[in-house]
Amino acid sequence: ERTQGPALEWLQELEQAGRIRRMKSGRWAMEEESRDRRSLVRRHLATHGPVTKPDLEARFGFGTADVLADLEREQFIVSGEFTRGKTEIEYVDAHVLEEIHRLTLAKLRKEIEARDPAAYARFLLRWHSLAVRDGDVADALEKLQGVWLPVEVWERDVLPARVPQYKTSDLDQVSASGEFVWVARRSGPQAVPRVAFFRRDDLHTLLPPPEPAELTPLAAKILEALRTRGAVFISAIANAVEALTPETLDALWELVWAGLVTNDAFDPLRHAPKPGELVEEQHRRTSRREAWHRTLRTTKAGAGRWSLLWPEPAVIEERARAEAWARVLLERHGVLAYEHTEKEELPVPWQLLTDVLRRWEMRGERASRGCSSRIRSRSSACAIRATTRPCVWWRRWIRPIRTAARSPRRSRASRGCPGRTWCSRVADRC
Repeated sequence: ERTQGPALEWLQELEQAGRIRRMKSGRWAMEEESRDRRSLVRRHLATHGPVTKPDLEARFGFGTADVLADLEREQFIVSGEFTRGKTEIEYVDAHVLEEIHRLTLAKLRKEIEARDPAAYARFLLRWHSLAVRDGDVADALEKLQGVWLPVEVWERDVLPARVPQYKTSDLDQVSASGEFVWVARRSGPQAVPRVAFFRRDDLHTLLPPPEPAELTPLAAKILEALRTRGAVFISAIANAVEALTPETLDALWELVWAGLVTNDAFDPLRHAPKPGELVEEQHRRTSRREAWHRTLRTTKAGAGRWSLLWPEPAVIEERARAEAWARVLLERHGVLAYEHTEKEELPVPWQLLTDVLRRWEMRGERASRGCSSRIRSRSSACAIRATTRPCVWWRRWIRPIRTAARSPRRSRASRGCPGRTWCSRVADRC
């Protein structure tokens, strides 16, 4: 079809001259390459997209398993699932895969439209259920993992604005379910205590253990008792350390503010005492009514079961922690820029987060776009000014293009460049 004249006669003439050879599949190949199966397979993969092993064997008429294994081991080709709808393992040349990634990202970035800051504000209101208040406490805590706020701010401003008809019992119920765990901090005796919520399964990955602190002898005894007994009530702790309940509770809250102990109920945080307050009130002469109120407050401050946050040392790699925080931040903001992390208390640097996001982008899990001054998005998304760092990442809710295998060579499309703002698209789910 590509020649004018008797092509078959020319091929037969070349075959007689020993310059080409007819393969078992009926195709023609040069004599030198027909003897070298490796060259045949590699040349075909360098000029074609992803193909399966049966397709290659049907084309050349010989087994290709050993050849493909050698090429993959030498990092000339990459295996994986690249084509939607196919479940078989496909093979593609590494440079061809980089080109696929580059073209895929370029196509996605062209679909992004600019939005002004007002649109971004409207997007955030819908993203956090502040516009319609259609979420529940678990949904709100899911998006706000790792946010440190005072106790009264959580129940006065944050949760009532997101949860319809919010009641304090809603937060108590979520805490008692064991799905979330709270961690408290206090920088000093007069400082306002702050609390953050984490999913119990993600706590050790997101939050590193606190630095060793100087504890009172009674607090050290309680720490050892909790390590051997597990989650227990205040009465059992007081019996284990042989101390009065007010003294035990005062030392227990010392461990809470150090970030070492938590409770399966949230109500004790509402009645948290100041350091040494319970012991001082115990030795103070008061009326019967004041004594009753003091006993009631002590009971509420020590309610529930107390347990250690880190019963055993947990060793988490920085890369795993960075991946976990990248997911949390994308879930919280929908769009992620360096400016978003300035107000966050993150245990990982921004550079590690960008490495994770770029790796996800190359795998097709997230997308970004280079733009000069504004973050761009699609339909429900928005735009803000990027003034400090050049990288901004958008979460994609659509199904990504399946170029999931990782190329052994780094593509230029994943590097970014100074002076540009990176972003990706957000599908309209509002």
